[in-house]
Amino acid sequence: MIRQLFWTLFLVLATAGSSRAQITIVEHGPYTEMLNLWTRHNGDPDRMIPGYRIQLLATTDRLKLEEMETRFTRDFPEYPVDWKHEPPYYKLRTGAFTDRSKATAFLYRLKRVFPSAYPAVVKDIRPAELLLYR
Repeated sequence: MIRQLFWTLFLVLATAGSSRAQITIVEHGPYTEMLNLWTRHNGDPDRMIPGYRIQLLATTDRLKLEEMETRFTRDFPEYPVDWKHEPPYYKLRTGAFTDRSKATAFLYRLKRVFPSAYPAVVKDIRPAELLLYR
């Protein structure tokens, strides 16, 4: 009796490892609509929001801009840096923040290497960029 129970239990456990459970998730109602709306809204590459970037340099000398860009990339490889030409100036900027206090906290990290950096008000931040600076 015990031997038969043991073998039955053994066979059940041996075959249980080879069977697989399947889970299906079905979304309903306003949550799915809200998530889809949020994804469309924030995934739009043309959508820009106002906020702050850290301006590292503003100069009329493009060579100086390129040297500073190389230096920043070497010292802070985890953060993207970009420049804009707004005649007559070339502006080198990094960061993307909607809150000035977060921009300032990031600025203090950069001030050791770039003492003339400051937070600049901008209107060209893509929502996806905000995820890089937490």
